[in-house]
Amino acid sequence: MKTRNIYRPSWANLLFASSLLLSSACMDATFSGNPNVVTPHASPSLIGPDSFPNGSPVKIVVAVDFSGSAPNNRIQRPSADDLQPLFELLLEFGGELAILMICDYSDRPLLRARIPEPPQIPFDNLNETIPPTPPATTGNPFKLAEQQTDYEEKLRVYREKQAENQQVLAVFEDDLARHQEAAGLILEAFHLDLVELLESRKVCQTTDIWGSVQRADLFLAEPTTAWSSPPSQYAVFITDGLDTVGQTSASFTSEVQLLLVNGTASLGIFTKLPHHKFESTGSALEHLVAEHIKKEIKNES
Repeated sequence: MKTRNIYRPSWANLLFASSLLLSSACMDATFSGNPNVVTPHASPSLIGPDSFPNGSPVKIVVAVDFSGSAPNNRIQRPSADDLQPLFELLLEFGGELAILMICDYSDRPLLRARIPEPPQIPFDNLNETIPPTPPATTGNPFKLAEQQTDYEEKLRVYREKQAENQQVLAVFEDDLARHQEAAGLILEAFHLDLVELLESRKVCQTTDIWGSVQRADLFLAEPTTAWSSPPSQYAVFITDGLDTVGQTSASFTSEVQLLLVNGTASLGIFTKLPHHKFESTGSALEHLVAEHIKKEIKNES
């Protein structure tokens, strides 16, 4: 099955880097009669390392109910394309997505895709630049000449720093493009495996919900030392919650936001687990993405 390229580049970093490059060019774009006098388009701003902090990666497990009771209880199995918002979140922040099959025994290995964190704008390597103030145009001609000479020297240094910034940002954009290309290939392969899994006609005769919680917790509780910061963790369960295997009850040992997609009044085992309930997969994933973006905005403020 041929898949379209559904993975967009990391728009936030690309847009911000492009704006920095454009602002560098715009500062030198207009003149006020004297070719050695720059008139800035807007009031200057400093480039600092705290302007665009690194975002935290994500770890997400999606558990899908393959039991015969699920469709009877109006639980619709998602398609691979339904999970695209999660692919885009991985591209933007890096992290890992795992798919768990809720079946007779839910201890099977997960289908996983890991995307390294994208490169960040290297603010530590950027110069803080403020365009020099143009000299006066009237007054003592000797002082005006001195002021003009001083201004031209400051303008030369300013332009050198801007050129160095453009070189640093050009390298960053190349690194980001390579990262996005590699990540896109990983997600394309993952998408193919996901289509095969979710479009299979497998129907499980019993439902091991507690076993799926244990497996999801094992995934989320893995060491986080490989990441620059602890990932934000989410578990999405698409199920009627009716456990028919009867394993020992379980809980999440790590901090996780649990989202339940359930079209019935009965929650099954999820009456024992704190969660947010949703009618559809789409609304659950929209909430997940919005929550993570909101968290990142709060961390930046």
